[in-house]
Amino acid sequence: MANNRNYLQLFRYKVCINTKTLSSEKLVPKFFTFLKFLIDIRSEILYTLTMTVGIDIIEVKRIEKVIKKWGERFINRIYLPGEIAYCKARRDTYVCFSARFAAKEAFSKAIGIGIRKISWKDIEVTHDNRGKPDLIIKGKSSKILGKRNLDVSISHTDNLATAIVIID
Repeated sequence: MANNRNYLQLFRYKVCINTKTLSSEKLVPKFFTFLKFLIDIRSEILYTLTMTVGIDIIEVKRIEKVIKKWGERFINRIYLPGEIAYCKARRDTYVCFSARFAAKEAFSKAIGIGIRKISWKDIEVTHDNRGKPDLIIKGKSSKILGKRNLDVSISHTDNLATAIVIID
């Protein structure tokens, strides 16, 4: 930690350095050590400073058509057992599946790689005891997400389902 404080101190007065001081033999090694430090932590800095948003909207009829055509094959490919049980227990089954589909798509957009590079089953849409939606991220998606936080909001009508995911 003391090392980090030295780098931060160097960073504070780096702005005041003129070319004559920078060329001095004493400061150049420290400055390059500081640059190496920045390169080493660049991914953490980027994750800390970057907030991303993904949003998706889907017509419920589209998911309904696909489920009617492909049935359990489609459902088992996209959704996890908990999601399937939850949606099948609801009166508005197709709306429920559509909302979860939109949330998974929104997450894939928020992490910036799209759904084709991750598994649908890496993303599970759940909810807390008050009904607030939540995402449980597993597998490759979890590695990409890292230690960043995420929040999800889902909304729907009889015809449309939408979700927004914010990662910070």
